[in-house]
Amino acid sequence: MGHAKDLKKARARLRQAAKRHPVLSQEEYGAALALGEGVEQGVAEGLKWLIIAAQNGHEGATQFARIFSKSFPRKLVAEARRAANRRNRANKKKE
Repeated sequence: MGHAKDLKKARARLRQAAKRHPVLSQEEYGAALALGEGVEQGVAEGLKWLIIAAQNGHEGATQFARIFSKSFPRKLVAEARRAANRRNRANKKKE
């Protein structure tokens, strides 16, 4: 039970860092989710954050998202791209 709670806390902390916009945090959060490293695996959400980091200029995230996208159904990849685009549009409106 403690392990699940720790994973939930780790995921929440990574997500908060990624939401604050540092590109490195976005890439790290996306990779952790996509691979299930230190957090519960969430492929679509992980790919979304990798795409966000890529759109914000992180070259490693660009390459990882491209490679990762080839491993999953097109529908899941398209959903992740739409979610990333919605988030980036919402952030631009705030600026």
